Amino acid sequence: MGCRSELGSRQPRIVQNSTRDELSSYRAWVAGDFEEIDRISAIHTQNKFAPIKHAVVTARNCLWLPTVRELVQSATEPTLVLVGVAHLGGSDGLLSQLAAGGLGLTPLELLGG
Repeated sequence: MGCRSELGSRQPRIVQNSTRDELSSYRAWVAGDFEEIDRISAIHTQNKFAPIKHAVVTARNCLWLPTVRELVQSATEPTLVLVGVAHLGGSDGLLSQLAAGGLGLTPLELLGG
């Protein structure tokens, strides 16, 4: 996400043999629609990889949440937290968990976006 501003008006080249889900995920990422990315991921994996998602995404979110919350609440200036896109959407995603905890979230407008 943070590197996108360095692209300016150039768009990353999309590989010609990308699947429809990959293209949809890319478009959702560009639009900042993390709930759509989570939805596409859930449909694509059809919960075949639930234990892996739990270990790699959900459990890590639970570990990070107290640190991120403390960092944001104690900051005297706006705070930027960078994580992989898989950690943002869904009911167990960082965005919904932070918002549920009462933290105000503001999308970052990137240059050339």
